[in-house]
Amino acid sequence: MDIRLGEKHLHEATAIIQELLADPRVNTEELEKIFWLAKAGYPGYDVKAREAVESLMKKYGLTVSGMPDGEAAQKIYEYLWGLDVVESLYRMPHVNEIRVNGPRKIYYQYQGKNMRAEEICFKDSEHIRKIIARMLEHDRAYLDESNPGCESRRLDGTRLTALTYPVTKEPCFILRKHGTFDMSQDNYIESGTMSEYILNLLVVLVKGRANILISGSANTGKTTLLRFLVKYLHPRLRIVTLETDRELFLDEWYPDRDIISLEAHPELGWDMRRCFVIVLRLSPNVIIVGEARGIGEAGQMINAVRSGHTGMGTLHTLSVYEAVSTLALMALEEGRKLPVPLLEDQIASGFDVIIQMYGNDVTGTIRIEHVVEVSKGKNGPEFRDLCIWEPSNESYEQGKWRYPCGISEMLAQKLFKFGVTRSELEQLEGMRANA
Repeated sequence: MDIRLGEKHLHEATAIIQELLADPRVNTEELEKIFWLAKAGYPGYDVKAREAVESLMKKYGLTVSGMPDGEAAQKIYEYLWGLDVVESLYRMPHVNEIRVNGPRKIYYQYQGKNMRAEEICFKDSEHIRKIIARMLEHDRAYLDESNPGCESRRLDGTRLTALTYPVTKEPCFILRKHGTFDMSQDNYIESGTMSEYILNLLVVLVKGRANILISGSANTGKTTLLRFLVKYLHPRLRIVTLETDRELFLDEWYPDRDIISLEAHPELGWDMRRCFVIVLRLSPNVIIVGEARGIGEAGQMINAVRSGHTGMGTLHTLSVYEAVSTLALMALEEGRKLPVPLLEDQIASGFDVIIQMYGNDVTGTIRIEHVVEVSKGKNGPEFRDLCIWEPSNESYEQGKWRYPCGISEMLAQKLFKFGVTRSELEQLEGMRANA
């Protein structure tokens, strides 16, 4: 087609691009693939889609009034294949979540802080519904009054939860991105998430293959911390992860490591219990069970740390003390036929350490507030404080860490057995004494 289209308004140019791509002579298989992957959120394909639009504009002499070609192509991409008015938020590296409660009620979380997007809005509920449908297309899922709640995962790992009438008054959705925090030692210390001593303590615990449970409420950085700690496992160790919803993506974060990731699918007959049997046949050195939500993860998390393997996992609770009882109750609700005290003893003898995370969505603070050794005692679980956040009289946000106890001799023996040297343990104790 030899066409010179000239200068148009943005909405006209968008309609022209749409019309051109309806022609099979223009919309090649390669272009179809680019736009499909861009819609599905595959990393990098938003750029390829924008470049494809810009190339079409140049080929057919199409320009947009008052806009450079690149900017116009970006706007056309956002409207036809992207997330439209929230696309720019979605692409901001430090935005953790986007929450759309209604056409004019758009919120987001930036570096852990809850914010409102005042300058953008959807036209109406139908506009929101159209964007939700676009995000669900690659999953062959749908949202309507007969199926008013839907969850999906975009190809970049972002988790989508969408709802509509009659569950909610109007269509709404939340997007939870992953990997928005740069997991470096310096960042963790400079952001106030941990002190230098806590960092060294955690490195020694992971290197020595302690069984670790990370506890905390939503948006406190549990999964991110778990990803970070995996770095300090010996590179020769084989790691198998088991989740109900894939969130860790360890095989992507550590592509050169021996890692295999499993996701349970009960609808296919592959629940957590069946998957765990397979996990044991995959020759794991380390078993990581993703967040325990009470749909099979709790029981397998307990099995992981009691099966002779190194185990790690995360859990939604408000304190290290509640972590043991909550995990026990979850396992009971999942069908584990044991008294709660016995389940608590299993957890306390299986895990070595519990890390409690704290997060404040108003200030953006994320902090390790408590680290304990946990062990089975005569009268139930016993806890040994390794570090604890001590707030000031004025504010919980201000304060300092205390380090009441060093690593117990029993745990030190385990760490020593798996490669931590006596000099490393002595150096850590010296840091604690001087902190």
